[in-house]
Amino acid sequence: MKAMKFFKVAAILFLGFTLTTSCSKDDDGGGNDKFAGVPKGEIVPLAEREQVLTGYDGTEGRGFTEKKWWKQDVAKVDYHCAGYEDEDLGQENIYYAFAHDGTMYYKVGAEGEAYSYNTWEWEDSDKDAIVVDGVVFDFRELNEDTIVYASYQEQNSSCYAVTWEQYSR
Repeated sequence: MKAMKFFKVAAILFLGFTLTTSCSKDDDGGGNDKFAGVPKGEIVPLAEREQVLTGYDGTEGRGFTEKKWWKQDVAKVDYHCAGYEDEDLGQENIYYAFAHDGTMYYKVGAEGEAYSYNTWEWEDSDKDAIVVDGVVFDFRELNEDTIVYASYQEQNSSCYAVTWEQYSR
């Protein structure tokens, strides 16, 4: 059962990676919201983003190894291409943690065992996006209650996909 959940969780990142390798990231097309349809909300100030995402407050030895768990509410790929149907990749009762050291963890259930399965890093010092397995995810919402991030992959002017996820506490 754990292996099946792991494979489904890994499929989300694999799909984003697959789309990225076959498509190129583009700008927003002259001011249009490339993430139209993806929820958007409050993003905390830059100085608070690390602590909000990871739980690490910067105090040496305090909180560095603790994990701040986020429950996955939505995981989707919205296709804007002829012949492709949107995919709902979400699963019930899956939790993720973004550790300060760059390790991503997941577990099944709030009291489940944590498994390390990927790495993450800030895209740059603005901390408005993270990179997971080579795929850039821009934050649409990042606060104490909710995370929403999305990635845009364009194959050509008439075919693109938006991979996005939403988490809650």
